[in-house]
Amino acid sequence: MRPVLLRRAGIFTALVALGGVLALLLSREGRPREPGERPRLPVVEVPGGTEFSGAGGVAGVSLVGAEGVVVSDVREIALEDGSRLPFRSMVLRAGSERPLPSPAPGVRSLALEDPDLELATEPGTRTRAAFEEAARARPVRVRALRGSLDQGPGEERRLRVEGGVRIELERDGVAWDVAAERADADLAARRVVAPGAVKVSSDLLDAEGEGLDASEGGGRLVLAGGARGTVRRASGARIGAVAGRGGDLRFACRGPFSVDRLPAPPPSAGPSPAPGLQWYRIVLREEASLEQGDGRLEGDVIEIDLARRPGGEDAPAEAPLPVSELRAVGRARLAGGGEGRSFAALCGRLAARPAAGGATEVRLEEEPRVDLLEEAPGGARRLQASCTGPAGLLLPRDEGPVTATLRGGARAVLLEEPDGGGPARRRELSSRILHLEAFRPAGGGPAVLREVRAEGDAALAEEERSARARAISWRPAEDGGAIVRLEEAVTVYWPSAGLMDPLTAAAGGAAAGTLPGSLLLAAPREAVLVLPPPGATDRGASVSVAGGAVLRRIVGEQEVYRLTCGRLEAALHPGNRAVARIEAQRDARLEGREENAGGRRYDLRGDRLLVEGDPGAKEPRSALLEGRGTPGRATASFTLEDGRPFDLAADSILFERATGAFRAEGDVRGSGVLPEGAGPAGAPGGRAEIACPSLSGLLAAGAPAAAGSTRLRSLDAAGPVWVKTATDYAKGDRLRWDAAAGALLLEGAPARIAARTGAAALGLEDLCEAPELRLTLAGGRLAEARAEEGGLLLRHRLPGGAEGTGAAPAERLQARCTGLLLYTPSETRLEGEVSLARAVRAADGTFAQADRLEGADRLRVLHPAPEGTPAAGGGARLSSAEALSAAGSIEGEVAGGKVRVEGVSRATLDAAAGTLLFEASADRPRFRARFAGNDGIFRRVLCDLREGTVTEAVGASMGGGR
Repeated sequence: MRPVLLRRAGIFTALVALGGVLALLLSREGRPREPGERPRLPVVEVPGGTEFSGAGGVAGVSLVGAEGVVVSDVREIALEDGSRLPFRSMVLRAGSERPLPSPAPGVRSLALEDPDLELATEPGTRTRAAFEEAARARPVRVRALRGSLDQGPGEERRLRVEGGVRIELERDGVAWDVAAERADADLAARRVVAPGAVKVSSDLLDAEGEGLDASEGGGRLVLAGGARGTVRRASGARIGAVAGRGGDLRFACRGPFSVDRLPAPPPSAGPSPAPGLQWYRIVLREEASLEQGDGRLEGDVIEIDLARRPGGEDAPAEAPLPVSELRAVGRARLAGGGEGRSFAALCGRLAARPAAGGATEVRLEEEPRVDLLEEAPGGARRLQASCTGPAGLLLPRDEGPVTATLRGGARAVLLEEPDGGGPARRRELSSRILHLEAFRPAGGGPAVLREVRAEGDAALAEEERSARARAISWRPAEDGGAIVRLEEAVTVYWPSAGLMDPLTAAAGGAAAGTLPGSLLLAAPREAVLVLPPPGATDRGASVSVAGGAVLRRIVGEQEVYRLTCGRLEAALHPGNRAVARIEAQRDARLEGREENAGGRRYDLRGDRLLVEGDPGAKEPRSALLEGRGTPGRATASFTLEDGRPFDLAADSILFERATGAFRAEGDVRGSGVLPEGAGPAGAPGGRAEIACPSLSGLLAAGAPAAAGSTRLRSLDAAGPVWVKTATDYAKGDRLRWDAAAGALLLEGAPARIAARTGAAALGLEDLCEAPELRLTLAGGRLAEARAEEGGLLLRHRLPGGAEGTGAAPAERLQARCTGLLLYTPSETRLEGEVSLARAVRAADGTFAQADRLEGADRLRVLHPAPEGTPAAGGGARLSSAEALSAAGSIEGEVAGGKVRVEGVSRATLDAAAGTLLFEASADRPRFRARFAGNDGIFRRVLCDLREGTVTEAVGASMGGGR
């Protein structure tokens, strides 16, 4: 009896001791461990083969009480230093329990109400540090309304819970809270699976999805059936505008979603990442997407590398989570949208990293493309840019520029669609490198396109128009148009630009109307095109070139003209088919021919050339050529119908297209511009010159036989007018010519013809003057000058040579008439009440009258110019003069009044001999002469003007003539 009692007392004592140990352990569960204290669990040795079974037959140690079932799985861990420490790996509590039929042989099952499971983290290794870390780790806790526990076969133990399942677990330093309707826990494998819908939350992210798989050995948290959620306070790399330090990243995917702890900072974290951070990678698969602010990222797979600072007393409660990189692989698309605008970047592979100033740098690879849709004034604008190499984007944190750079055969297509329908305007831009720049306004929102810039062999094409340069930039204008800037080695090809020739013959002078053609612009430095909105009807494009330009107009293979200048401004009519205005500055030169068949050839030069068009006819209306003063004067050169040049120089020259008129103003100089008359020496050749303040005329195309030449239909020079020929000068207040009149009309008060002789060296003029002179030119020489209502002839003779140094003084012959005055370089004829006076120059330079004749009907004065260059030598020329009177009415005083004659029919002056011969005619055989106290009737009287002597001729009768 005694041995039995002793055995029962030992068993009872062991149970009491074991219960006390378990009670002590459970009572210490909620107490914080003292600093430096190691986790300890005393183990009560139980004799081998002893089994303690609870109501459910769960292996291990079970205590059944009023509060439910408490199962504690206790193990002993042998560390690498040989020590052995106890470790409690599992605690299961329940409000009640009841046995269930075994689901399989060797499996014991227990139904639980309000189950509450805690699974401690297993040490990764047998080191003491790993043991202590596992003891400090947060255990996995699973709670639910009901569940079941299956044990066996072997050591397998599975817990199934349902109804408001709550799971608390820690994975790689992140505490997760999970809510689900059903969950399975493999206690031996230390794995929790929720096959249905779940919600997870942590300080990294919040998510909803399906198919939770949290395996302690796998080191990751997975939602295998897709997920959607938010990474809060994400900073660093961004895909949308976010104000402040951090912004939410909203994500979604249809495939597996996972969160992994990275063993080391990723390369994208930089060479020296901030210390003390834990790095994680979030992976989204199958139709993955991210949203942040106004940005959205899509792809087959999206990865997010981010960091967090471990929790602690010094950790900020709402610290931002720095994202070091966002990656999208497979059909990647980064988009931003808003009212009136949208943006998208597409490629096969995308990576976004933080940049300076809170910006984000995005790299696009594998056929990158950038698309933009923007509502602009007057219509919509669509831009699509692509390249064969990589592309990069720079996105600001909030307000600021948004840039894109595409490399390796970049190409952009811009479509501008006008309001109210109509054809869209299409522009293509290509180059080696393409830059796009937009601006994101304050507070986020879609970015506004500011510039598209192409660099390296840049080319721009719009319909049939094209341009090339080293760099081309396109900027939108405020009115919905665009500004295109071309830099270095600029060439622009503009077909069907409309007639731009600034010169045209008078109405009816052109053989054909406007012909099609092309404009070719070349500039070494810069050209700017300002383009109107699509469908604009009130204005056309404009061109501005600085640093030199060459503008050519081509019809077929014929160059119509070539314009060169230092600066060029041009504007086109609406529709860009005809030129409305061209302004060329700084050494402007226009060379060419009128594009119609048989059009004139011309060469215009000046500091400024302004061509203005006619809005109605859409053709040039006028051309204004201006200079800056000598030597930068405006000049115009043409080819006359007879093949001779036609040149003008003035401060300004204006050409009118509709009428063919031109007007030169300001110190006008012309050469070869005076028309030829049908004078006696009408052979072509030579050049006449003209000078006046203002000159206007009318031009017409030359005859078909003289293609490329010009005819002059009218001419009007406002005075004072100066005309220079090979032999004479013409002066007056106005010079007019009309093709119908056939001669030049020189008007003045008076109009003068001055001979080019050596008398000018002494300040003397040999001239012919009248209120109005009709001039006829031939071969660049004055053929004749005619005055119908009288005039004056003034000629000088220098007997001592051109300088007048001889003994004989200079002589002046002055003749007047009231009828016809006909002047030629060699002789002059005067008719109607002719008077003739000869004067001799005194020592003081004044002239004193020596001889005077009046009453002649006609006077012929011979003054032939010597051969060669009459203006340079030979002195003033005066050969002879012959006065005639049919009525014998010539009278006058000779030799200073010493000789007086009356009733003379002919008076002949021999300037070289210094004699004056008076003669009677057959009708008037006698005339009266008085000299040396004699008064007689004579037939002929010869006076020596220098000696003052008189020689009587045969047949004289003295004594009063009776």
